[in-house]
Amino acid sequence: MLDKMLEDNQRRVEESQRREALEQQRKDEERQRELELIQRQKEEAARERNLKKRNGVVKHGLGHDICSVMPQLEDWREFVLFCLLKSLLWNQTGYIPLH
Repeated sequence: MLDKMLEDNQRRVEESQRREALEQQRKDEERQRELELIQRQKEEAARERNLKKRNGVVKHGLGHDICSVMPQLEDWREFVLFCLLKSLLWNQTGYIPLH
């Protein structure tokens, strides 16, 4: 009788340990997937930033795309104003225009 109780208890302990191990494995796998997703998102964001930099589309802290203005300039007065604004922007924000 006592042996049967010990065996049953041992079996329950082993089953509980097995369930806990499976649950921990599931949690570890889920955490690994989350970390991989975060890494992919970081890599995608870096790729997008690099692509924008290569294309000359770099946004400064004020939220304007100063480089996209250049093709729209029609005369020398607009060009001078554009250069002054670029210089002012550089002095205020530390942003260095690419163009």
